[in-house]
Amino acid sequence: MKSFKKFLSKQLRELDEIDAIYFEIDNPSETIAWMMEQISLRAGKLGLPELVVRDISTIHDARVYIARCLQACPACPSDLLTVKDAAQKLNISTNKLYDLCKTNQIIYQKIGRSIRIRPDDLIIKSPKGFKHL
Repeated sequence: MKSFKKFLSKQLRELDEIDAIYFEIDNPSETIAWMMEQISLRAGKLGLPELVVRDISTIHDARVYIARCLQACPACPSDLLTVKDAAQKLNISTNKLYDLCKTNQIIYQKIGRSIRIRPDDLIIKSPKGFKHL
């Protein structure tokens, strides 16, 4: 799964390059469609049938699709943040972060007795909605 994430990140960088020279490419839609087909094939081989798609040819749709793929990939333990690391990124104390976890205001995972947080989940739920930090 980790190599699939690296592959997705590479595809995202290539999309940025295509976006920068979009009007200089002969057929950008075809290039994007081919990239999405490659991602879809890999997703299917990894047993992620919900990510197998057809007919994506715009840069916006491709970015949305890649984001969906990244979210669907289970986090590897090395990708997860400790409470201390997450608290530092959020600029809050570890006690405050434990409170947010306890009240389900932040998405976290329990691994044994430890709490781990995906970097993408550094979002705090509040009564007014979600706040991405």
